[in-house]
Amino acid sequence: MLELYDNYFFAILSVFERLSKKVLDYMFIFVGPAKIRGQKIPIHRIVIEHMEGKGDWVHERTYIDRIVSRVMFSTEKNPATGIEDQRMDKEYLVVLKRR
Repeated sequence: MLELYDNYFFAILSVFERLSKKVLDYMFIFVGPAKIRGQKIPIHRIVIEHMEGKGDWVHERTYIDRIVSRVMFSTEKNPATGIEDQRMDKEYLVVLKRR
């Protein structure tokens, strides 16, 4: 499980780091909440802490979009895990400002 987390976060955070080198003032990042094997992962918080830790960015605000009716398909179980499927109830818009 730890290896799965490491690979996932290394991949997404390295993308944000590379993109941030080309951004002059603000970054707006949409992030959906995730679960890995039933465990909730606060990805938006991890992204914020990582980018602030680099020293070039400050977290300005996070907006929450509550998803009330958006279903592209329906399934009882996640085909990849066999675990009961649960849809996202919200997503976040993280606003970061260059220092």
